[in-house]
Amino acid sequence: MKKTITTFLLLAGLYATAQVKIGDNPTTISPSAVLEAESTTKGFLPPRMTKVQMNAIAVPAAGLIVYCTDCNPASLYTFDGSAWNVLGSASNPNASFTSGTLACTGTLAGSYVQYTAMNSSNTKTVTITCNTAGTVTGSTNTVNGVSFSVNTTLYSTGANTPVTLTATGTPLATGTFNYTATIAGQTCNFNVTYSAAATFACGTITHTLPNNLVNGTAYNTGSVSLPYTAGTGAAYPTTTVSNNGLTLTRVAGTYAAGGGNVVYNLNGTYTGTTGGSAVFTLPDGGCTVSAGAATFSGSPSCGTPAGNYISTVAMTGSNTVPITISASGQGAYSVTTNTANGVTFSGSGNITATGSQAITLTASGTPTTTGVFSYTVTIGGQSCSFTVIYKPVTTFAVGKINSSSSTLSVGTDVSWSSQVANNGVTVSGTGITLLAGKTYHLSTVLSVNGGGSAFYQFVNSSNVKLAGTTSGYGQASAQNPSTQSTMPAEGIYTVGASNETIKVRIIATAGSPYIYGDGNGIVESYIVAEEIPSTSTYGVGRISSSSSTLSAGTDVSWSSQVANNGVTISGTGITLLAGKTYHLSTVLSVNGGSSAFYQFVNSSNVKLAGTTSGYGQASAQNPSTQSTMPAEGIYTVGASNETIKVRIIATAGSPYIYGDGVGIVESHIVAEEIPSTSTYGVGKINSSSSTVSAGTDVSWNGQVASNGVTVSGTGITLLAGKTYHLSTVLSVNGGGLAFYQFVNSSNVKLAGTTSGYGQASAQNPNSQSTMPAEGIYTVGASNETIKVRIITTAGSPYIYGDGNGIVESYIVAEEIK
Repeated sequence: MKKTITTFLLLAGLYATAQVKIGDNPTTISPSAVLEAESTTKGFLPPRMTKVQMNAIAVPAAGLIVYCTDCNPASLYTFDGSAWNVLGSASNPNASFTSGTLACTGTLAGSYVQYTAMNSSNTKTVTITCNTAGTVTGSTNTVNGVSFSVNTTLYSTGANTPVTLTATGTPLATGTFNYTATIAGQTCNFNVTYSAAATFACGTITHTLPNNLVNGTAYNTGSVSLPYTAGTGAAYPTTTVSNNGLTLTRVAGTYAAGGGNVVYNLNGTYTGTTGGSAVFTLPDGGCTVSAGAATFSGSPSCGTPAGNYISTVAMTGSNTVPITISASGQGAYSVTTNTANGVTFSGSGNITATGSQAITLTASGTPTTTGVFSYTVTIGGQSCSFTVIYKPVTTFAVGKINSSSSTLSVGTDVSWSSQVANNGVTVSGTGITLLAGKTYHLSTVLSVNGGGSAFYQFVNSSNVKLAGTTSGYGQASAQNPSTQSTMPAEGIYTVGASNETIKVRIIATAGSPYIYGDGNGIVESYIVAEEIPSTSTYGVGRISSSSSTLSAGTDVSWSSQVANNGVTISGTGITLLAGKTYHLSTVLSVNGGSSAFYQFVNSSNVKLAGTTSGYGQASAQNPSTQSTMPAEGIYTVGASNETIKVRIIATAGSPYIYGDGVGIVESHIVAEEIPSTSTYGVGKINSSSSTVSAGTDVSWNGQVASNGVTVSGTGITLLAGKTYHLSTVLSVNGGGLAFYQFVNSSNVKLAGTTSGYGQASAQNPNSQSTMPAEGIYTVGASNETIKVRIITTAGSPYIYGDGNGIVESYIVAEEIK
């Protein structure tokens, strides 16, 4: 049988007039049939397929017949040239719908990319309530070169019947476009977002467009090169963009997957005002480029210069001034000020909109001297001026010891390794060289171990104690010789007519003390020498003789060590000057197997804003072992001079201030004016924490912060290009210890800073000893957020605070000029 069929099919292919019969009696065929099937036991079976498969037949011929297995009804269907119909029906009737039920909430399928032709995968599904099956046609408007349409038969009815529209065309632009779908007189809307066929780097455009445009002049040279990355392979056509008679013509090409450049060429005759501009918004990424110059109206407004301005220090990108100006015409601008003190401010760019515009001028050059200098900005024939104050170079140094020494003895000088030093100040061996005629804030803390004590002072080359400084000591409990208590030697000292080398000298010892360091930079004794402006007002007070028992509500009485320019220290009062800002710190040496807590207060006994509390405490096991925590902060005086005090706010036991009467053990206070333009922040912790562990960051409350410095959570944000004196002290409790450092966002210790620790005796876990982390740090070209990080612990330490602001751990970040 198969051979017979094959023979007949071959004959049919050879002879146009041949007839074919399949089935019974193959040699007998009706004269009117070209193909006949005869059987009394079998039927004719046409191709069987689903509705989706039927609708997917490419370019069906009119008269094509298939059997649809899942249509409604399932039947033989024939194609009439435009739609599928049930066999025997002339055409499908139009489907009927319930009015007001068309909705565009269905899926938008496919990828929509500029210059990429739509295909059968680009569809939008809408829904409608279908009452009767039949033919449905519909379409959208054409937007951005693309439209959606449908011509199909619905074989099902009911609410939310899906209808799929297919997109055709090629999108010409990027962005979001709205389409209106219309079916059976009903409409709904949907959006389509077309993405770019590449990623464009507007900020790196290069061009050779003319800078000076003259009315009536032809410009047929000049081009724009726009870099791109992540091309999709789409081909882009030639297109043009014009302004003021000039036209940029894009050279056709393809967005390569590896990236490349789109090129535009300039031609045309400029019709704008001579000296004006022609601004072009490119279809690629909306990038803007201009030929010619921008025009301005009205006077510019000069803002306040940013950055540090230091004599003999070269300007950087952080030295800027903001300018505001009204633009009447778009285009290029270039602005340069006069040169004063070796420095010029300049800036250039493109103005891409009219109205109020902000531009930034950046300083270049190296200032040659100190003083106030004026700069004039001229734009569009109008001017504004601003002044810059150039300050003298601030000199400073930080030295450290992070390895243990042998037993300390009276008359020996402490030897340092330099951490940072600048502009002529040096730290080498035992010597710290300070510069002639300058005034320095000096502080040093030694970590003493061994169950003994060591007392130390700043001395000159003749071993005479420096005027304006106080003594310090380190002490370890006999019950626990690894529990150190520390008290800084601190003060303010002015160098004479020649550079001077100073030292830190051991002046008294008890037992067998030594300087302790772990060799890993975790425990570090240190010295900081920071120059302060010669115009600063300051005072240093001291107590070197023991007092009677302290009680809450009494004020500490001082003898003046040094005071200048109107600041006075007399009795309990420290008089500060109106409108000035002071960095305040005080440490009391408390003895007697008890504790005293103290604060800076005003004449009404109210704690000063921006300052924290301090305490001194001696172990009950060894009442001569004092631990100390400074009260410290930054405070701005009001419109009148103000007398402040250090007030005892709480005590336990029978404490007293200890002094040996010969100036070896001295409690002290330092009030140092800082410039009003300094940026600073003070953070605090006054409530106890849970156990602290290595690798965690300390969280602060902002107490005060100024001019852009912030203290929030664990972060202290410092400003670009500025130098800060940093110090922090944590009150650690629980019979354990915690070591901490200043670190950056990558948890790397800040250069120029040392580590600190807090420790409580196992014999008395409420007896804390504290050693600050301190140093001087310069921020880079961008603002930087720093942290205080716990780097190692022993036991189960926690940060202690009583919740009433009496015991407060703190951090102070103060910009130095």
